[in-house]
Amino acid sequence: MRAVAIIGGALNPPEGEYLEGVKKGVELGMGLLKEGWSALEVAQRVAEFMEDLPVFNCGTGSRLNMKGDIEMDACIMDGKDLRAGAVGCIQKVKNPVAVARKVMEETDHILLVGAGATAFARAMGFPEYDPSTELRRREWEDLINRLRNEEPLPERFSSVLNYWQKLKGWIEHDDTVGVLACDEKGHLAAATSSGGAPLKMPGRIGDVPLVGSGIYANEMGAAVLSGNGEAIVKLQGAKTIVDCIAKGSSPREAAAGFVSLARSRMPGATISCLCMDSHGTVGAARNVKTTPFAYLNEQMEKPATDFAEIVSR
Repeated sequence: MRAVAIIGGALNPPEGEYLEGVKKGVELGMGLLKEGWSALEVAQRVAEFMEDLPVFNCGTGSRLNMKGDIEMDACIMDGKDLRAGAVGCIQKVKNPVAVARKVMEETDHILLVGAGATAFARAMGFPEYDPSTELRRREWEDLINRLRNEEPLPERFSSVLNYWQKLKGWIEHDDTVGVLACDEKGHLAAATSSGGAPLKMPGRIGDVPLVGSGIYANEMGAAVLSGNGEAIVKLQGAKTIVDCIAKGSSPREAAAGFVSLARSRMPGATISCLCMDSHGTVGAARNVKTTPFAYLNEQMEKPATDFAEIVSR
């Protein structure tokens, strides 16, 4: 069954412009699936749509790192043949996921990072683009000033930025955007994109561009995650979820099972996940009250947004 689903960042509230963004994204994706686009094409196009919405921490509107620069991560994976492409710490491009697609199709590699990724983007014809926004710049300046003056941090960022007082839990959270698509042939694809955590160390790469961690897709299932990138990498989140689907678990069971595992193995780590099987059935789970989700299949009249299970144990 044709279907598309989006996770809009673990710590974003499931309301307002965040919720509207993911709803519009799945509506766009379903329209393209009905036109005959492949799951891979839809995953990329919807991810680009999300990157172009400044409210989300990916593409335009990405958060600034410690030095005030923007370094973005993205990945795309085709479940049909396990092809994948990714970029890490790429700068000055509008749509990192589009560059990731070029890595998949034009090179023998999977992941390009830093200056090499940016140079590759230029070679592929992607023009220089400044993804920063005035809102993100003001956010960065406010956080820097608070830290310099030892002032209290906004509650949302307090745990994220503990490393300034003590280098522990250096990067706690990412607001990763993830897209899953299933086309009329039952082929699955996934795409992820993120600007990373606020004031992250320059050069830091999280789970987003790492196949098997923040993203995975094969012929049986596909998954994307958002939250504590380091915890997701340690547990190989996306591959773990897809393996559960392949062994017979429903997407709902696989998602909830992984969040439960993460709670026991990585206490305190924020985890939100989204998965889909080759029938277009979706599952989602989280251990926080936040995270906007949206899902739409060809039999539905409007997107579903309240389907993610909150796992408390």
